[in-house]
Amino acid sequence: MLVTSRNRCAELDGASLLDLPVPGVEEALGMLAARIGRSRVEADPANARALVDACGRLPVALRVNASRLAVQPGRGLGDLLARFADERSRLTQLAIGDVAVTTSFELGHRELAPLAAQVFRNAALVPGASFSAEAVAALLPADEGLVRRALGELVADNLVQADGSGRYRYHDLLRLYAVRTLEKAQGGTDRSAAFGRLLTWYLGRTAAAMRLVYAEMVRLPLDIEPPAQPFRDDDAAMAWLNEEVDNLVAAIEEAAAGPHRARAWQLADQLRGYFFVGRDAVAWLAGGRAGLAAAEAAGDLRAQAAMHQTLGQAHWSVGHHELAAEVYARGMDAAARSGWLAGEAYLRHNLGLVHAERGRLDEAEALYRQTLEISSGPEFSHIRAVTLNDLGTMCQERGELTEAVRYFRAALEINQGAARRPSAIVNRSNLGMVLRQLEEFDAARDHLDAALRFYRTTGSRTGQMCVLDELSQMYRQLGEWFSAVETAAEALHIARELGDARSEAGVLNTLGFALLGSRAVTDARERFDESLAVSRRYGYRYFEAQAAVGVSETHLLSGAAGKAYATAQEAYGIAAGKAYRTVQADALLALARAALEMGDRHAASGHGRAARDLLETAGAPSRVRDCDALLARIAEEPAASPLG
Repeated sequence: MLVTSRNRCAELDGASLLDLPVPGVEEALGMLAARIGRSRVEADPANARALVDACGRLPVALRVNASRLAVQPGRGLGDLLARFADERSRLTQLAIGDVAVTTSFELGHRELAPLAAQVFRNAALVPGASFSAEAVAALLPADEGLVRRALGELVADNLVQADGSGRYRYHDLLRLYAVRTLEKAQGGTDRSAAFGRLLTWYLGRTAAAMRLVYAEMVRLPLDIEPPAQPFRDDDAAMAWLNEEVDNLVAAIEEAAAGPHRARAWQLADQLRGYFFVGRDAVAWLAGGRAGLAAAEAAGDLRAQAAMHQTLGQAHWSVGHHELAAEVYARGMDAAARSGWLAGEAYLRHNLGLVHAERGRLDEAEALYRQTLEISSGPEFSHIRAVTLNDLGTMCQERGELTEAVRYFRAALEINQGAARRPSAIVNRSNLGMVLRQLEEFDAARDHLDAALRFYRTTGSRTGQMCVLDELSQMYRQLGEWFSAVETAAEALHIARELGDARSEAGVLNTLGFALLGSRAVTDARERFDESLAVSRRYGYRYFEAQAAVGVSETHLLSGAAGKAYATAQEAYGIAAGKAYRTVQADALLALARAALEMGDRHAASGHGRAARDLLETAGAPSRVRDCDALLARIAEEPAASPLG
C-alpha cells in the first residue's frame, strides 16, 4: 500500500517513510509537457521554465496551470505567465475548479499548535531566503527554545524546510501563503512592531559582531545597548555575519522605506567594517544606497554623512576613485554642517587616500595634515593612527623610506596602546614593506610573518594578498626566484578573486619582476602589459610607471634597446611628475642600461648618477651598490656617439 501525505505519518506502525523532494526543473517541465504536449513546451522553452518556477515546481500548481493550457491550445505560455507577475495574487491564480494549491496549505495550518502557527506566519516577516530560530524568537517575541521546537513541528509537517545548519526556509508558495495568513491574523501596526523588534535584534547582534571583527572604525552612536557578547570569538562573529548578510541587506532595504528607517542607516553603518574586510561591493553599495535614501528622507545630516562614508569606501574598494572622491566630499559637507567632527575628520582622511591613489600626492598630504590638526584629542586616536599610517605609505611611494618608518611606528604605537590588534597588524605589514626596502630583512620578515599568520587565522583575503605581495618582493631581493613567483601568483589569484583592481595592478608588477628574474621574459611582459591596462583604466599612476619600467626591462632582454630606452623615458616622465622617487630611480636605471646597450656611455653615466642620488636619499644601500656597479661598468665601456 502506498500512502501519500504532507505530514510524515510517523504514527503508522511498520511503515517505511520516504521523503519526496520538490521535482527538479527538468522533471517539472516533463510534467507540464505530458499534459499540454511537448511541442508547446519546446516552442517556448524560456516561458515554460519561468512558468514551472512560478508554480514552485509543485505538482498541484503545475496541474492547475497545465489544465488551463490544455483546454486553450491556442494560448501562449507567456500570456498565462503574465497572470503571475503580482506575487500577492499568485496563490489566487493557482486554483481551478475545486483544485487549489492553498487547500493543502490551509489543512496543514489549521492542524498546527498555536505557537507553531504563530511561528509559521511571523517568520515571513524575516527578509531574505532563510531564517534562524533566534531571529523568529526576537520578532515574536518568544522563548528561543520553544520557537525551535515549533519549527521542528513545521518541518515535520513540511510547512518549512530545514537546511541542516540551523536555518530554515519556506517553499516560495508557502511563504506567500504565510504572508496572506499573517495579514489576516495581525493588523499592520502589530506587523510593523514585530519587524521593528527584528531590526533592533539585528542591530544589536551586528554591533556585537563588529566589536570583534572590526571595531576600529568611526561609526554613528547607537540608540541601543548591544547585548552582552553573544559570540565566543571573532570567528564565530564572522560566521554569523556571513550567514545573515543577505538578510541584513534585505532588512536595510525594507526598513528604509518605512517607519523604522533609522535602523536602515544604523545597520548599513555597522556593516561597513564587514564589507571592508570581505569587499562584497554589490551588497555594500545596496545597503549604503538604501541607508542614504532613509537618511535623506529623515533629513538627518549626520546619518547622511555616515552613508556617504560607506558608499565612498565601497566605490574606492572597486577602483571607482573619481566617484569615491565626489561622495566623500558630499559626506564631509554633511558632517561639517551637522557638527560631527569625528565624521568630518575621517572623511577628510579618506578623501586624501583617494587623491594619493590617483597620484595627487600634494593634495593628499594637505588633507592628511588637516585631519591630524582637527583630530588631536584622545577620542580621535583611531583617526590619527590611520592618517599617520597613510602618511607613511605616501612617504614610501615618494622614496622617503626613513620618514615612512617613523610614521608607521607612530601609528603602531597608538594602535598597540589602544589594543587594536587588526590595525596594529596593518602597521606591522607596512613596516615590513619599508624595512624590506631598507634591506633590514630579519626585521621585515618578523613583521610580515606575524601579519600573514594573523590574516590566515582570521580569514582576511585582502590582508593575505598584501603580505604575500611584500614577501614576493623580499624573495626577489634575496634572489629566491621560485618563491618570489609562487608567492606573487597566490597574491594575484586573491586580488582577482576579490575584484580589487588596485591590488591587481600592483601584484601583476610584482609577479612580472619575479618572472623577469627567472628569465621568463615573455610571461613577464604579459604581466606588465596587464598591469598597464588596469592602471590606465583606473588612473593608478604609480603602478603605471612601475609597469612601464618592467616593459623597458623586457625590451632590453629581448635585444630591443631603442624600445627599452623609449619606454623607460615614459616611465620616468610619470614617476618624476608625481614624485615617486623609487620608481623614478628604477626608470633612470632602465634608461642607463638601455643607453649603455646602445653605446652612449655619457647618457648612461648621467642616468646612473641621478638614480644613485635618489636611492642614497631614500636609504637603500644595496640599490646604491647596484648603481655603483653599473657606473663602474659604464666607465669601462668605450665611448660612442650620443643618443639622438
